[in-house]
Amino acid sequence: MGRAGHPYDGTLSSIFFYTRWYYLYIHYAFFSLRCSFRVMMAHGSGIGVWIFIIFITVRDSQDENQNRNQLP
Repeated sequence: MGRAGHPYDGTLSSIFFYTRWYYLYIHYAFFSLRCSFRVMMAHGSGIGVWIFIIFITVRDSQDENQNRNQLP
């Protein structure tokens, strides 16, 4: 499930990091899907889906910037 640009070094801190992020990602994905389905039923548009896509894109770019800053 790991994305490119996330080298897994197997240390305890990285295990906690991945576990926390995937738990938050899955939790938010289910929550966002529930909300976006409600929005689509009420308004006939996928506003919730677009917000979800924008959120993921912003978070991915932030992760890439953090990785770039961690390089020696």
